[in-house]
Amino acid sequence: MKKRNLILLVIGISLLFSILVTLQLNWSRQIVKSLYYGEAKYLTSAIKQLFHNDETEASENLELKINPDDLKVLSRHRDRAYLNNFISASEKEYVPVIINDTTYGKIRLKGNLNDHRIKNEWSYKVNLQKNHFVFGCEEFCLLKPERRGFVSEYFMHKIMKHLGFIGLHYNFINLILNDAPTRVYAIEEGFTDVLLTKNGKSIAPIIKFDDDKYLEALKRDKIKISPANVKIVCLNKKGKSEADILEAKTLLSDFCFHKKSASEVFNIEKLGLYFAVMDHWGTRILLFGKTNGFILKRQQNASNQ
Repeated sequence: MKKRNLILLVIGISLLFSILVTLQLNWSRQIVKSLYYGEAKYLTSAIKQLFHNDETEASENLELKINPDDLKVLSRHRDRAYLNNFISASEKEYVPVIINDTTYGKIRLKGNLNDHRIKNEWSYKVNLQKNHFVFGCEEFCLLKPERRGFVSEYFMHKIMKHLGFIGLHYNFINLILNDAPTRVYAIEEGFTDVLLTKNGKSIAPIIKFDDDKYLEALKRDKIKISPANVKIVCLNKKGKSEADILEAKTLLSDFCFHKKSASEVFNIEKLGLYFAVMDHWGTRILLFGKTNGFILKRQQNASNQ
């Protein structure tokens, strides 16, 4: 009897394992299907199966209309940046764009290195006119999902929001450029006051390391990274007092130059959790690169993120 029960237990475990493997393979196939056949509905469906989140809607289309002459401007900038394997400030020129036939804004190339400019699958930065929004965002980036680790970035932002950190709107769309469908793209929200409000945070300066100065110096002199080669900039200056912006910049600068410890500038417990989440999902873009965002509040608040 015991032998029979043992055999039944082994068979049951084997069946359960087979079911789980089958489910995982089906989910993986949907992801592969979405990335190689360009339909965002497969990817959002796969995410829904694992995450069961009603915020993940069915496939969405995002249509961009760019005047042919303006598109030629972007193409020239792309070719020059691709030749140099680096995008300079002069190649970040904005041109007008119409989104979904009703929303107006401006668009430029995005991404420091050539992985953002492979063939015709370029990365873009879009800024909308005042009081214009797309998916609740007034600024956003459009880029291939592989630039952000495929679905890892999606889950990372969901976890960030769940833990009380600031999570960006990040999802997958079918990008249509001048009536020509492209492969699936990721849409990533920019750092704005709207982002703070949506995440239940008070309006405050959002500062970051602007790596343009460092990358240009690196390309020229092959220097090593140091605080002296990285400029600190504010992403949402409008409506902020110069004193608040200076205070935030000074805090981060003092930390970089070892004038203040991490515990004097950041909430260490939150910072440790923040690093742990990013490490788990293999995410580095919030630490390094053009979109890294450090959101600091007054020192006495002790709630810096």
